[in-house]
Amino acid sequence: MTSLDEARSLMQEEEEERLSRLAFSVADMADGILLALPQPTVEGFMEGDPWIFLFKAAVSRQVKSLRLSGFAFAELQSAHLLGGFVRKSFEEFVWLKYLQTLPVDTRRKVVHAFAAFELGILAQGQIQTFGAKKMRKMGFEKKLIDHLHERAKVARNELAEEAASLDWPQGEDGKFSPPSVAALVPRVKLDKEYQDIYGASSRAVHFSISESLRRASISDKGITIFDQSLSAFEQNCFVIDRQISLLGELLIYVHSEVDDVELPMKKHARSEPMEFYAPGKTTYLNMWDFRHLEP
Repeated sequence: MTSLDEARSLMQEEEEERLSRLAFSVADMADGILLALPQPTVEGFMEGDPWIFLFKAAVSRQVKSLRLSGFAFAELQSAHLLGGFVRKSFEEFVWLKYLQTLPVDTRRKVVHAFAAFELGILAQGQIQTFGAKKMRKMGFEKKLIDHLHERAKVARNELAEEAASLDWPQGEDGKFSPPSVAALVPRVKLDKEYQDIYGASSRAVHFSISESLRRASISDKGITIFDQSLSAFEQNCFVIDRQISLLGELLIYVHSEVDDVELPMKKHARSEPMEFYAPGKTTYLNMWDFRHLEP
């Protein structure tokens, strides 16, 4: 190993330790904020504003994902395999910001209708997979599945009515289709984050030729396939970095701009440096990619 390789290895170890410790620290901080918030109630979800439930559910999931990613980085150097967590966190941020732009009554109607719409699709998918007999053994009577399916049809019509007033794009069949993240991003001013986070994390959850090539080295002797990406360190850092950034940005957004939710945090001016972590320090690509991603 050359002195340059040794220096790079040392820098990677230091960054790995720093990011892993930061991941657990931010997760603990967010956990404390969750515990200080009042528990959502069924009445509040059904008759009030269901947004607080969605917010708490998102933060709870992100805390657990961040801890798991930190462990995977520190102990296994495999956080890059959890890129889907970044994509999920970004989608949660986009939707939570978008729902806040809607009047409470509209927001409640949209959330309830989406829940019924998705449940109906899930129920139909399961009965097609397992069959009515097995579903009945699991406690799902056919009449319940039929009810969920019919409720989903009603919910889709309700969402179609809202879609017109909310300027949601139509589906390919000319009927209602849930708005994509790409369609919502400009409305919540997260275009830059979309380009950075969504494209990179998408390659972690979809089939990608370039991602496959990251595991190969081409030489005169042929192609060598490695057990992990040649850019695993950069991808590990990306997964931790972006999850920390997104969780921090979500909490700062709620603290600064959502009047109905009071978080136990210090006052923070948006013009000052981020309270948690400055995003954009970790790239998804490195020079190794450009030297080796050519067949």
